[in-house]
Amino acid sequence: MSATSILSEIYLAITTKPEILTPEFITGLTDQVLPLAKSDADNKSVANAINDLYKQFTEVRDNIKALVRKSLDDFESESTPGHETVPNHYPEINELEQILKERIDKQAQQDEQNRSIDSSQS
Repeated sequence: MSATSILSEIYLAITTKPEILTPEFITGLTDQVLPLAKSDADNKSVANAINDLYKQFTEVRDNIKALVRKSLDDFESESTPGHETVPNHYPEINELEQILKERIDKQAQQDEQNRSIDSSQS
């Protein structure tokens, strides 16, 4: 899976179904992923940090993967006993959302430029 795909997964979860993110996972995002995303680190480094979180929070990972696979209309969010659902009210998560969007858009532009160059050389 490409680094941009993983960034897109997290972006989708933050923007459409933040309640599937546990408080502990959000803390991991803000403590581990946000500093990398804010830095000059490449998308692969940011994706690796997300993958490390996925290894620790397999249930959240599975919910995010299900969100990506299913249409939003079909997705039924489930609450886990003992976990409160967390709305997207954290400034750090909002900042991460913006940074991920910028990285995804930048990668899409680079991919489009590469396709344009490739097609002109053919």
